[in-house]
Amino acid sequence: MKPFSLLLLSGAMLVFSACFKGEPDLPQDQTNYDPNLPVNTTIAQLQAMPKGIELKEDIIISGIVIMNDRSGNYFKSIVIRDATAGLEIKADQNDLFNDYPLGRKVYVKCKGLWLDQYNDNPVLGYTPDANGTVSPIPFTLLDQFIVKATYPNPTVPDTVAIATLMNPENAKSYLNTLVIINEAEFTDSSMALPYADPAGLSATTNRYIEDCTGMEIALTNSGYAQFQSYLTPIGKGSITALYTSH
Repeated sequence: MKPFSLLLLSGAMLVFSACFKGEPDLPQDQTNYDPNLPVNTTIAQLQAMPKGIELKEDIIISGIVIMNDRSGNYFKSIVIRDATAGLEIKADQNDLFNDYPLGRKVYVKCKGLWLDQYNDNPVLGYTPDANGTVSPIPFTLLDQFIVKATYPNPTVPDTVAIATLMNPENAKSYLNTLVIINEAEFTDSSMALPYADPAGLSATTNRYIEDCTGMEIALTNSGYAQFQSYLTPIGKGSITALYTSH
């Protein structure tokens, strides 16, 4: 298992005594339409299948979008979650949040896609590239594989302690899911600094948060995030983020 970290949806997902306002992920549209495709596999069951090979069976999963590219902290990917687990899906489209806002239910027809994992994070995508890494689903094929359904739906994070997330025996079940950590604060070395270094200096930057027991976990953010230059707050509060390994 790789080192663990958190990834912010946006700066607005922080609630500290010293905070800033962030642009919310407002609805792009609302719909009650659900095609009710016959889901026959959970995300957890999909994750347990062999990696690095094309999925040949008529597998259909469903989940709620819990991460997209609106803040710039993710690029050409969305993350969905069902009741069992979370999954990153690579998609070759800019501004995915327009079609897949947080809270959008989607169905995924997995036949013809490839299942893999990157640093232990489960990933679903298209034909592997020259390096053997699954590529994003081509824009012209997205509707063939990802079917949009109802919106909005609640995205409820799991309230956990850092100690739970840092324990490999517990951690795997939380990968690619939203978590909330209460009574957290940035460490002295990460406090009142930009959330990430500018993109020209580094692709990602780790800042660290700790809880009242002194347990720490990395908060990894992209230099391309819209909130890159905002300063990390001072004081205790709650943080909601996507849990990953890196």
